[in-house]
Amino acid sequence: YEYRDPNEPNPGKLTNLSNRALVGTGDDILIGSFRVRGDGSQRIYARVGGPALAGAGIANFLADPNLELIRLSDQQQIGFNDSWKIDASDNSSQQTAIEATFIPPANDVEPALVAILNQEGFYSIVVRGVNDTTGFANVEIYDYPQ
Repeated sequence: YEYRDPNEPNPGKLTNLSNRALVGTGDDILIGSFRVRGDGSQRIYARVGGPALAGAGIANFLADPNLELIRLSDQQQIGFNDSWKIDASDNSSQQTAIEATFIPPANDVEPALVAILNQEGFYSIVVRGVNDTTGFANVEIYDYPQ
């Protein structure tokens, strides 16, 4: 989301959204949604914290989260990740791109992905526990300029 006031000489820009919640099973999952506007592409970085929350004193953290990026207009899965150093869909890695953000996940089991969104619309990051595990997780979505 970007808001520009024509009267402001130095406009601001929203660059990050995050939310922490208890991830359950079924419909009780964590979803972070956002909108992309305009004709060009938008690169984003998304990550989920689970075990890293222990450092903030949260004992009931989601031990092994995964994330799914979905375009809401057609429910198309754009991306999926279970452990940030490996892309489960083709066994490749986005590790270099994620490390270039300077904020990679703190734990190897935490998921993250970099995606280029070429279509205007609404998107969601869906967080679940592997094997229906439960606990607190944090979802973060960043504007990641190209």
